[in-house]
Amino acid sequence: MSEKTCTIIYNGEPLVGAVNQPLIDFLTERGKKLPHVCYHPALQPLESCDVCWVEANGEKVRGCTLRTFQGLEINSEGEWPRAAQQEGMDRILNRHELYCTVCEHNTGDCTLHNTVADMHIPIQYYPYQRKPTSKDHSNPFYTYDPDQCILCGRCVEACQNVEVNETLSIDYTQEHPRVLWDGGTQIAGSSCVSCGHCV
Repeated sequence: MSEKTCTIIYNGEPLVGAVNQPLIDFLTERGKKLPHVCYHPALQPLESCDVCWVEANGEKVRGCTLRTFQGLEINSEGEWPRAAQQEGMDRILNRHELYCTVCEHNTGDCTLHNTVADMHIPIQYYPYQRKPTSKDHSNPFYTYDPDQCILCGRCVEACQNVEVNETLSIDYTQEHPRVLWDGGTQIAGSSCVSCGHCV
């Protein structure tokens, strides 16, 4: 075997591919779906959604943190991984108003909607709690809707470490955390450059 390739075992099936590739990308290329929401290939693992839990060589870890290596054995379908993935998604849906049939962003490319469908989740386990802050329509390119935001942190990570603008943050000390522009200003009055990573 070349030192640039490896064989991993995924739910009992051997898969051959590149060494040191992010596990989620490796699986996606082979038509395998590991549930995930916060992971994005252009960003570092955020570990915020708790939907990608797996057992890796007997250890309980988030799949988004793993990279392939020879001898990696992954179980994503056992009793514990399934329960952990379900709990992660249930907690996300507690922060998101799931009205996909009338959502203006229902274009078939919604990571959350597609992951819910892939996981065959029939109902929201925890009742949705509406947030006390209103939408911010002040930017001509996008709207921030707290009732749709799942606090995955992808926009913050892209702003801080891809665009390196450091406009966005999330204040988790608040009773109702939300994404903030320059600590709490309207989007239109902030240092946001509308780079497109958040849209």
